[in-house]
Amino acid sequence: MNLQIYRNGNAHIQVPIDENTFFSHVVMGEHIISSSFIVQEPIDVEEGDYVIFRGEQFTINRPLPPLDKESNFSYRYELPFEGYIYDLLDMPYMHMGALEFSYFGTARAYIQIMVDCMNSISSGWSVGQIDDTEEFALDFFEDGKGFSCKGALIKIAENRKKEFWLTGKAINLTEKAGVETNLTFEYGRGMGLYKVTRGRNDDTAYFNRLYIQGGTDNIPKSYRGGSKRLQIGDVGYLELPLNGRKRRASSIVLKDIFPTRTGTLTAVSADWLKVTDSSIDFDLNRVRIEGVKAYVKVTSGANSGKSFEILKYNKDQKTITIDKLTDSDGYESPNSTFSINAGDKYVLLGISLPSSYVNKAEADLRAEGQILLNKAQNLIPPYSVVVDEKFMRDNGIIVNAGDRVNLKDVGMRVDSRIRVTSVKFPLVNPDQVDFVLSDAIPLNDTEKQILEGDKTKQTVITNDKINAERARVNALNMKKLSGRIFDPDGNLAKGAETLFAGMATIGFDSQNFGLVDVFIDPNPGADTTKFLVSGGKLTHRTYEVEGIGYTWDITGNTWSGLDPAKYYYVYAKCSKYALTGSWEISETQVLVNDNLGFYSFNLGQLYEVNAQGFRGFDFTKGVTYIVGDTITSGILQSIDKQNYWNLNNGKQNVGGADDGWDYDVTIPATLSIRNALAAKIIQVGSGGIVNAGISGLNDNGTSSVRFWSGSDVANKESATFRALDDGTVYMRKARISGDVIIGTEDGIVSEGYTAGWTLSKGAVLSDGYSYPAMENGNNFAIVRASSRYSGDKYNEFAFGTELVPASTGGNVSQVGRINAARPKSGPNTTNIALELKASGANDNIALSIPEGDIMVAGKKTFTGTRVSLDGTQWKFINGLYTP
Repeated sequence: MNLQIYRNGNAHIQVPIDENTFFSHVVMGEHIISSSFIVQEPIDVEEGDYVIFRGEQFTINRPLPPLDKESNFSYRYELPFEGYIYDLLDMPYMHMGALEFSYFGTARAYIQIMVDCMNSISSGWSVGQIDDTEEFALDFFEDGKGFSCKGALIKIAENRKKEFWLTGKAINLTEKAGVETNLTFEYGRGMGLYKVTRGRNDDTAYFNRLYIQGGTDNIPKSYRGGSKRLQIGDVGYLELPLNGRKRRASSIVLKDIFPTRTGTLTAVSADWLKVTDSSIDFDLNRVRIEGVKAYVKVTSGANSGKSFEILKYNKDQKTITIDKLTDSDGYESPNSTFSINAGDKYVLLGISLPSSYVNKAEADLRAEGQILLNKAQNLIPPYSVVVDEKFMRDNGIIVNAGDRVNLKDVGMRVDSRIRVTSVKFPLVNPDQVDFVLSDAIPLNDTEKQILEGDKTKQTVITNDKINAERARVNALNMKKLSGRIFDPDGNLAKGAETLFAGMATIGFDSQNFGLVDVFIDPNPGADTTKFLVSGGKLTHRTYEVEGIGYTWDITGNTWSGLDPAKYYYVYAKCSKYALTGSWEISETQVLVNDNLGFYSFNLGQLYEVNAQGFRGFDFTKGVTYIVGDTITSGILQSIDKQNYWNLNNGKQNVGGADDGWDYDVTIPATLSIRNALAAKIIQVGSGGIVNAGISGLNDNGTSSVRFWSGSDVANKESATFRALDDGTVYMRKARISGDVIIGTEDGIVSEGYTAGWTLSKGAVLSDGYSYPAMENGNNFAIVRASSRYSGDKYNEFAFGTELVPASTGGNVSQVGRINAARPKSGPNTTNIALELKASGANDNIALSIPEGDIMVAGKKTFTGTRVSLDGTQWKFINGLYTP
């Protein structure tokens, strides 16, 4: 059989092929024709040449296709003809010229952006069949490079739990790729299958209880006992009936579900800093979270994805005043190019939304958790099948990746509707097809496909956070490089006492893998006869199950009755046909292919019990490459393992228990510095903006700023909050809850009396505030009393409402009192309750009483112009009269 190759729309050449030319298609993955053939002389093939198979075009996308010259009359070609899905790798996913951006829109809007990007480098791309979705937000950031269109398509599909597929150059995104069929495959003659292999049932992928939490945005401090994340209720989990099975629990955090309100701006000021939403149904001033900055995050338009701090809110006009956003390079937005406009959508962050929004978010979180729980309950293990090609040929059957078929076998007790996840066959005989049936669709990042197992306390844990696909590509490149390195100086053989090498590889291909959420306890429960390794994921950087992927789900295991005097090899036993495996131990060495049908990937060694009475464990997995001045490795550590840097997950520790620093050790995901001494200036901020700090500089004597916030370091002397070296504190606002004691600088108590004041319950009180006048408890008073004596023998000044003691009764109202009653020793003593002076002006009024009378020693003195006495009218001007 010959394969017709085309160039620029015309038939170009034909090449002979045999059963070594395969068509392979995996749902949301590989879509390729791999052709391997031998010719007697070189042929003219180049990038852009293509073949047509079943109406689809498959193209050579490499400038120089692989070629081996085996002799003067024998040339072996390995030609990969790739489907259009690979073209999506050739174009970055961009929006308005930005490689890194946030966006808010429907799935169709995201795909339209992708189509526009692709049409900028080639024509004919279009939006295909897209399921309707609500608008949703996604961030596209990846180490400063952004995403390719293929990477963005995977991200969009994962976020919406959809599957993508191409029809020519039309991009489709639907609930499931492929079509429903009425095909039934069953083991036995004339029923379609020669062989059925069921993959290992992965216990970590099955669970019937799910602990679920949401995001941290817009969560008030008083929420559900101080929880920082959205909850589904007091219990915190969903579960299904056991139905005779053991309880298995898992957990997930859906950080994108939190109390939120998507609004639409109805008006924007000319400077873009005042935005109005006439539909806001609450007072934004009343939902601020104390100590938390609030933001308007724009989710559509030119500023999509940017968050602007809220400075103030006018509840009558429903207008929010926002602050400009300044990038690290000084670029400010919004501006005339990146403006905010009426019609732009936004969400509010850093606020405590009304309970109706919180209730809706909790309901959404519960609904999403129920979907995941039901999906895990109904999970069907993968099946690999060998198909009867006569059955396929006689019935004219064509099966495509993504199609749904029926699989039946009485002995295996399976009768299920199941997906065809991958299809592979030689072009010379399409009826000789192999396919895999499974509910799980593997993507490049398989860690996101199955919920992680419940975590427990561990002794040794590994959780690689590196990019699995990128690590695999680099590992394969290192393997290629090792066979191509050479000695450019010609000195490799020189120097008897010096080792020369162009490259060093420490480790073996089979041990080049990473782990996610695997913990190891060499002495579980302090029992040295036991050993525990949890379930988790193993992502290999060299090996793979062809057509499925390279991330195995590994079930955990616990061994007991181990011999304390023996050591054991620990390895992962991983299927060669499905992405499942288990942890195993052995007293003897196990090579990678020693177990038929499985790979054996060595993890490490469990030591015999030492003199201190416990076992140790060391990893032997991983590979270190040394090329030139570059070392590529996983863990750097000291000989005692106390100082280390885990390059796989970022965990690190330097120093001892009482001093040094670490990340993700003392506190998860946190940098901790133990017994630290910081000198000069510590600056804090975010987004390239410094807005607070601590200074040790003695740059202004006792007025040097020690703490500040609200400005950068250059303007710390005028910051809105600053504390000086001499104890002086400046602040623009202060909210104080509880009593404030104001005393002498050194807090000295003299003569048995408190040298201070108390601000309490709206009053300013001295040490003697617990007197009967305060019994009513609703007055404002200022009291000054240097001492307290029994009875009424004290000095005081009080001003407020209802100062009269409760014992006086309710017929007297008093708002002020001055009492000078402190006993004085010696003859001719005097207490003066009030002295008034007025001088130095034309009119000097020491006391003015516009209205009311005066009582002196129980006698009333009347003021005014006319007083009646015994029926006689008396008139007086500018005077007082006391009967």
